Amino acid sequence: ETTLADLETMALIPAREKALILSRVTVVDALADAVVGVPYVQEAIQETLDAKQSIFGQIESLAGSPDFLTHATQRALCGGASGESAIFSAFCRNCAG
Repeated sequence: ETTLADLETMALIPAREKALILSRVTVVDALADAVVGVPYVQEAIQETLDAKQSIFGQIESLAGSPDFLTHATQRALCGGASGESAIFSAFCRNCAG
């Protein structure tokens, strides 16, 4: 809710959208509860090769292959677009899809 309030303050979302956005969010205690049976997964874990490989492996073992699995990459930590591609390729090397 705090993040949504910040987004509203910065005029990035209209106030009337907050309730709708919150209605789409479910907090769970286990990764399996978040990824099993869903068509789209986006992770946002620390930007290290080990962390990325671990989370993608866990997601694949729990959810199989979702229709779309993506990542949130921070350019500054990856060294720009070419760095992102290299890291993304490295941690996806063993992914089934």
